[in-house]
Amino acid sequence: MARFDLYYGASLGFDHCWMTGRVADDVDEGKVTHVVIEWTADAGPRVIRIPAEPMGLAVTTEPNPTLLVGYPFGSVAALQVTKSHVENLDMPNELGPLRLLRKIDRDIFTVGMGRQVYRRDYSGIWRRYDEGLRTIPRNRDELSGLNSIHGLSGNDLVVAGMRGDLWQLRHGAWTRIDIPTNVMLNDVHMVNPDLIFACGKSGVLLRGKGDSWEFVGDAPTAVGFLSLAWFRDTLFVADGSRVYRLLDDDSLATVDIGSGENQEIGWLDVDRDVLWAFGAGVMSRTKDGVNWIAVDVDFPLPWK
Repeated sequence: MARFDLYYGASLGFDHCWMTGRVADDVDEGKVTHVVIEWTADAGPRVIRIPAEPMGLAVTTEPNPTLLVGYPFGSVAALQVTKSHVENLDMPNELGPLRLLRKIDRDIFTVGMGRQVYRRDYSGIWRRYDEGLRTIPRNRDELSGLNSIHGLSGNDLVVAGMRGDLWQLRHGAWTRIDIPTNVMLNDVHMVNPDLIFACGKSGVLLRGKGDSWEFVGDAPTAVGFLSLAWFRDTLFVADGSRVYRLLDDDSLATVDIGSGENQEIGWLDVDRDVLWAFGAGVMSRTKDGVNWIAVDVDFPLPWK
C-alpha cells in the first residue's frame, strides 16, 4: 500500500478541501510522486500528479474559483475546473526560494528568502510587497528569510522567519519587531493588530503586540511548532505530531482530532467557520474546536 504524506492544505468549508503531499511507493522505496488531492464529501478524492514539490497552496474564489499551487522558484499553477495556467513571479535568483502561499482577505501572498513578499490581487497580478524589507545577503552571516505571513488585509500584515525575524506592516511601512528569541520562526498569526502569535523551533510560542512579547505554552523544549490557527476564540497549534490548544492559564492541552494515534499534524487551516488539520496520513476537521471528524486518506492512485 502506498503512503500519503500530506503537508499543506486549503479548505472551502466543511465538505471541500485540497492538500499537497507526496506518495511513497510501497514497491520502489526510492520513488516519490508529488500530488495535489482535491477532496469533497460527495465525490471523495481526486488525485493529481504535479511536477515537483510545492511550497504551498491557496484557494481563491475571485474572480473565479481557483486553486493556486506555488513552487519555490517563482511559478504558481492556477488550476480551475475547465482550464489552468501558470503565473510567473519576477523574482531575483540570488534571493533564494519562496516558502509559503497564504490567502489574506481577498488577496494571495507569498514570502521567502531575502525577506521577499509578493501580493497577488483578485485579478491575478503578482507584485512586490516588500519595500524596505527585502535584503540581498553578501555572505552567510547576512542570510535572512521569511517562513510565514498573516494578517487581516493588505494593510495589516505580519511576517516571520529566520533568527527570530518578525516584522509588521504599519501605516504602509514594514517595521521590525523586537522579540525575546532568535530561533527560527515557522508561523505567525494576527488575531488583531494588538494580538499576534508566533511559533517556531525549540517549543517557542509567543504572544504579543508591538515590542511587548511573552512566552506562552509549556511544551518540551525539543518540540518545534509548525502551524497556528485562531478558531472559536482559541489558539490551536500543530507541531508535526499533535494538535494543541492554548488554555486560559497559558498551558497547552492536547486535542483529540479523531484519528487515534495516527496524527502527525503539521498544517492547520480555517475557512467558513471550519478548522482543518492536515498531516502525514491524516486529515480532520471540526466546526466547534471540540468534536472532530477524520477523513480516511487511503486514497486510490489513478495511475496504478
